Amino acid sequence: MQSYHLTDEFIDIAAEQALLASLTHSSELYWDLLDVLTPEVFPKETDTWRAITLALETGQSPSVPADWLPAPDPHTTAQHLVDLHQRRLLAAAQERLAQALFDETTPATDIATLLEEEALRVQAALRDTTAGRLQWASTLLPQVLADAEARRLQRETTGSAVLGVSTGVAQLDNMLGGLNEGLYLLAGPPGMGTKPPWRCRLLLRPRATSPSWWSPSSMLQRI
Repeated sequence: MQSYHLTDEFIDIAAEQALLASLTHSSELYWDLLDVLTPEVFPKETDTWRAITLALETGQSPSVPADWLPAPDPHTTAQHLVDLHQRRLLAAAQERLAQALFDETTPATDIATLLEEEALRVQAALRDTTAGRLQWASTLLPQVLADAEARRLQRETTGSAVLGVSTGVAQLDNMLGGLNEGLYLLAGPPGMGTKPPWRCRLLLRPRATSPSWWSPSSMLQRI
C-alpha cells in the first residue's frame, strides 16, 4: 500500500522542469537565481539540477529533454518553487507533531516541547533559504540605525545598552547584548565542570522576560 505524505502536496514537477529548461537557455539566469535555488527546491528533478549546475559552473552546455519548455517568467517560477520548499518544511513538521500527538505513550508536555523545537527548526531553515544573499546597503541601513537608536534610548533610560533579557553575567550581556528571541546552545569541553542547566539548550520565547532551559531529557524548566 502506498503511503501518504503531506509534503507531496507541495510539489510542482512541471514548474521544476520549466525552470530547469530556462536555466539551460541562459547562464546569466543561473547566476542571478543561484542565491535562492538549492537542490531541495527540486525534489523531483534533483539529479537534473545537479547536472545543470555542474555543466554551467564548468563552462559546458547543459541540456534537458526537448519537451521541457522554458518558464514564461523564470524569476516568478523560482519564487514559487522556493515557497513550495518552505511549505514542505512546515508540512514535515506538522506530520512529526501529528505522529507524537496520536502516540499515547508521549506525554503532552513532551509534545509541547516538540512543538517549540519544530517551530525553531523551521524558522532556522527558512532563514537558511535567504542567508548569503547580497543586499543593498540601503536595505540594511534602516535596520542598523533603528538598532543603534534603540540601544541609545535603552542606555539613557537604564544606564545599560543591553536590549535583551539579562543573563545575570555583565560581561556576557555586553558581548551578546542580552538574550534575544532564539535558540542558544551552551557547551564546553569535557572536564570543564559543566552542570545542568548549562548542558541544556536555552530557549527564549517571543516577549519572554526570562529564559527557559531544555535538557536532553526533554524536561522544560522555567528558571
